[in-house]
Amino acid sequence: MVDGETIAEDEKLVSGIQGLANRHIEGWLRGSYADRFGALRRVFGLPKDIAEKHAGVLDDYYAKRNCLVHRHGLIDTKAKKHFQSDLRNIVGGTVVVERSDFLRLHKSIHESSDSIDEYIVKNHIKNTEMLRLLYRLRNENPSWTAKDLSRELTRLRVPAMVSRNQIARLFQIPEA
Repeated sequence: MVDGETIAEDEKLVSGIQGLANRHIEGWLRGSYADRFGALRRVFGLPKDIAEKHAGVLDDYYAKRNCLVHRHGLIDTKAKKHFQSDLRNIVGGTVVVERSDFLRLHKSIHESSDSIDEYIVKNHIKNTEMLRLLYRLRNENPSWTAKDLSRELTRLRVPAMVSRNQIARLFQIPEA
């Protein structure tokens, strides 16, 4: 059985995952939360209703956060566009954040992250199983090329979810 601690200790695995993730995820971490959730929708098929209802709340508080961090709490017109309905916060004034704001933000973060986690686990766990299998095969057969690993996946009748090229990049090994 593989657990989180074992994975965290496998420097090659962690490095491989980080390298792949950095190339693909960097762009997802910019823009509005609607844009970010849109990226998740494109890549993972995330249904709109899972996170869309929380995107506005997250964008509101991110804009307020930016005012606090970058403008010493002062609200400018650019930031105010993201929280127009909040009449406590006016252009030229200082950001007002009360206990109810923290509760609202926490609820949105909690509900959206739980929904995303549940969807990813239900619909994409097979990808994690594929990685576990590939790493087990690689550990058992360190001299194998990507072609050998790919051939073994076919022999085991594992649905082809990764190409020989992807395997070669993941393990930084020759394709053939």
